[in-house]
Amino acid sequence: VIACAPDEATGIQEAVAAAPLSGRDGRPVAVTTLPLAGCESEGDFLRELDQRGAVASDPFILVRGDVVANVSGLDAVVAEHVRRKKKDDADATMTVCLAEAGPRARRLQPLAHDDLLVSLDAKNRVLGWYGGGNARDRAAADLGFVADETYGDAEGLALRSDLIDCHVDVCSLELLFRYSENFDYQASRGHFVPSEVGNAELGQRVYAHVLGATGGRGARVHDPRVLDAVAR
Repeated sequence: VIACAPDEATGIQEAVAAAPLSGRDGRPVAVTTLPLAGCESEGDFLRELDQRGAVASDPFILVRGDVVANVSGLDAVVAEHVRRKKKDDADATMTVCLAEAGPRARRLQPLAHDDLLVSLDAKNRVLGWYGGGNARDRAAADLGFVADETYGDAEGLALRSDLIDCHVDVCSLELLFRYSENFDYQASRGHFVPSEVGNAELGQRVYAHVLGATGGRGARVHDPRVLDAVAR
């Protein structure tokens, strides 16, 4: 595990020392803390990790520091990402975990910064659109800007507004390269995912794994109400 902090990582180191992490087999999990002074955004952190060659695992799991999640079968999501990249799509860059709005997830929807509106290819779960549920994005969806010939017929796309973004991502190393190539990418959901999904001709594709009602949930925790909704 690599934990990045914008300044001193002493607080993270103390927290890990107080509550060591262990895997399912009981073996301790090594945690490396990287104080990256000068990094002000998610994009800055990822570009710095790429420059240092700090990430050796391919794929790797990307989770932001304010995420609280309980995702069942994450190892199966990783295995599917690896299989897809080897056999189906060499340009599969990311698999995002989305949760169906069951009883637990529905408590999170009103607390999110913005509603989520996505279109998914019904066959292979590639994202054809990733945006908010605001009036602008819904108008774009109504006008047909949710499909691309790269993903096949628009009839094969399912437009969904009943999903919660867990902010747990399985990523290939190409993601780091894309951030290094594009300094406009400062945030995953604000820049990287919408841009890559909307520019399919560039070849890097984002897929979704939809968690069922019992598959878990997750969210970025920005206030006590969200924490309560996730933890229940």
